[in-house]
Amino acid sequence: VAKPSYGSKWGIVGGKLEARESPLQALLREVHEETTLRMEADRLRNLGMVYVRYRNPLLDFCFHMYEYTFADKPTIVLDPQEHIAYCWVTLPDALRLELIPGEAQCITMMYQVEIASA
Repeated sequence: VAKPSYGSKWGIVGGKLEARESPLQALLREVHEETTLRMEADRLRNLGMVYVRYRNPLLDFCFHMYEYTFADKPTIVLDPQEHIAYCWVTLPDALRLELIPGEAQCITMMYQVEIASA
């Protein structure tokens, strides 16, 4: 659950690119900052980009999507400035959560999960 901008909504770890940072570098940095997890770049699978428009306030985002498979469920240590809770869910179950804007679109576009079946 994200804290500041969408405090009561669920979303996948993410953030903004810093100056001269690639999407992959940003992903590795953001995941570590928010969860203390370290991922191996060569084990990430690039799923592409999703464009999302927030309506209020009007903002356009480009979400760079990656997939990573852990051998075992890792220990998560959340940054309390960023998140207040986490949970592991299936993709259809994720679509039943109250998600941040654009999150359901990212899940359905990247994984062809039907919102109607959720």
